Amino acid sequence: SAGLIRRLHVVGFARSGTTILMDILNSSPDVCILSEYNAFILDTFPKFSAFCGGATLYEQFVNRKKRQLPLLYKGATVGEIPDSLGPEELFDTLNSSFRIVGDKVALSTNEFNGISELTLMERFFETHSNDGYLLVLRRPDETYLSNLKKFEKAESERLVFHIACAMAQMLRQFLMRSNAYLVFHEDLSGEMVDEIDELFGTHCGIGRSYIGSGYVNTRADAKASKSLPAQMKQLCEAYIQVRELYSAEGKRIKRSKTDALAKSMAPIVASLEQLALECRVVTPPDLLPHLNRKTQ
Repeated sequence: SAGLIRRLHVVGFARSGTTILMDILNSSPDVCILSEYNAFILDTFPKFSAFCGGATLYEQFVNRKKRQLPLLYKGATVGEIPDSLGPEELFDTLNSSFRIVGDKVALSTNEFNGISELTLMERFFETHSNDGYLLVLRRPDETYLSNLKKFEKAESERLVFHIACAMAQMLRQFLMRSNAYLVFHEDLSGEMVDEIDELFGTHCGIGRSYIGSGYVNTRADAKASKSLPAQMKQLCEAYIQVRELYSAEGKRIKRSKTDALAKSMAPIVASLEQLALECRVVTPPDLLPHLNRKTQ
């Protein structure tokens, strides 16, 4: 039952709407979702905080997310949390004050010691199978263009490859797990607050007007669309297919995993994984096992 979840992670590719979903959850007094604490990386690389601009956990938070601290911690003092705590100990500590804790993950093309973020996330899914997951998907062309605008040094081919891999990974995890829920970027709105409260038993106090003003669901314009990579059309078609499968569910947070839906989604996931293999001449070796895995 979603109402019994004590660990919850918001996962999506960068620029897909994970931040607004985290803000909604954090507006509930009994929820603490850390902003890009990156437990999925710290599990493998405990010294990762130094990469984020801080020698300690506290410095990492302050340097990267200072303006979010009042909202994120609701008056708690981050400095009181010992830096020696690993992710599990930190979440256990926070669970003493908050009913639901977790972090927001914005996946990217980054690699650490030759291991991609997608592989590290795959490991996290496997080792934290009892945690809850809100998996966020955005139209691939919009995700691609938003990343290029935000991160000027992003490599086009590499970006397309990782977006395809991330889509396949999240859809596969959604089908595999009873405690995973699917959210589409277009459905992020003030109306989603009621669904979150109903599903997780939270009391989100965020104003619907804040969501309306702080979040704009932009579309890729026609001029920008002309410069999109060739594979993007296929990625968007796959995304639209998945959206259409869930169009009749009537909820913004997708939960249904019927045999019929799973059977319809399986070939879409397989096509995404095949497309990812075709996106690059050289596929990172650590991702090959995931792309070659058949969806049941």
